[in-house]
Amino acid sequence: MIKLYMQMATSSIRRAKWRSLLTMLGVIIGVTSVVMIFALGEGLKKQVSGELKDLGTDSIVVRSGNIIERNKDGKVTKVNLRDVFTQSVLTDKDTEQVKAVNGVSFAAPIAFISAPVANDDGKALSSDSVIIATTPQIREALNRDVETGEFFTTPELSKNLAVLGPDVARELFGEESVVGRIIKIKNTEFVIRGVMTRAKPSPLDLVNTDYNRAIYIPLGAGKVLNGGTLAIREISVKLAETNNTDTVVKEINKVVLVSHGGIQDFSVLEAKDFIGVLDSVFGVLTTFVAAVAGISLFVGGIGIMNIMLVSVSERTREIGIRKSIGATNQQILGQFLVEAIILTLIGGIIGVLVSLTVTAGLRLYTEIHPYIEPRVVGIALGVTLVVGIVFGIIPALKAARKDPIESLR
Repeated sequence: MIKLYMQMATSSIRRAKWRSLLTMLGVIIGVTSVVMIFALGEGLKKQVSGELKDLGTDSIVVRSGNIIERNKDGKVTKVNLRDVFTQSVLTDKDTEQVKAVNGVSFAAPIAFISAPVANDDGKALSSDSVIIATTPQIREALNRDVETGEFFTTPELSKNLAVLGPDVARELFGEESVVGRIIKIKNTEFVIRGVMTRAKPSPLDLVNTDYNRAIYIPLGAGKVLNGGTLAIREISVKLAETNNTDTVVKEINKVVLVSHGGIQDFSVLEAKDFIGVLDSVFGVLTTFVAAVAGISLFVGGIGIMNIMLVSVSERTREIGIRKSIGATNQQILGQFLVEAIILTLIGGIIGVLVSLTVTAGLRLYTEIHPYIEPRVVGIALGVTLVVGIVFGIIPALKAARKDPIESLR
């Protein structure tokens, strides 16, 4: 009997292809949205986890802003996303105190400076570049190397030297050799000491800095360039050992908290904490997209119910004939309910196929690698099944309750 219902349903859908497709549009959008957001979240988490393993477990970041909250055991209990772009700053004193913590191998401060940049011929650099005032230890902190030339050294922290990211070097000088050339930052001349190797996005960077478009200058020179002060946004820390990470994190938090007068306007983040931050970010996004998808599915469900009600009206004579030759109310109910379910399931399947297509495109043409879990596909199709039953039951009941004599008239 179910097979017969399915044959009748598919036949009815084929007779009104475009109407059926437009009816399924809400379901398609809803399913595509849910599957894609979960795919992007899972893909990014896998990508970041892999990069964190490559980076090692000996990396810690002290960052301005109270991004996370921990319990007494040191476990992350809350993520404050609004503080990711906070205006609070770290200081040179913080850097020195972090360096002095037992178990810290080195600490490299990172301060961002906004200023116009041009080459020695007056060609200006585009505005999406970033100037980073730091120390030589930044190379090891970011696991970077110099492709040509060399990095500035600790005794040269007050000299006007610069090391360029590869994209900056190419934009300002093309394919020419840049070591020894001059760039002007705020009309102050800096001698180019080297060019860095190409960098991948760092999983420890919450604001997604493009280090390929960065200009590294010594910390002291950066202070002079910035009027004598610098707002340190981050301190990149490497540990001497990895078997006492929790202890070192607690000690770093303790000394910086004292330096800030007991105000927790900073965060000490381990590599594993970034997965928690990422989960929180995608939790917010997933909630938002789930709400949008829910609205889409609700609208799609109403559309399916309306179309089914129209279909019941159009097929009144068919219902009357079937009942007159012995069809029961349950059989009529089953016929129309199965048709509604098939309509929503087709919409759900199309939504999944669209998601797979978009995922394949992103993997081929971008650095984003979404990952679609079979569990998510199953949940999405299960929800569409429920939508089909809920919004198909009213038209099916209306069809089942029709009087055969009135229907034949």
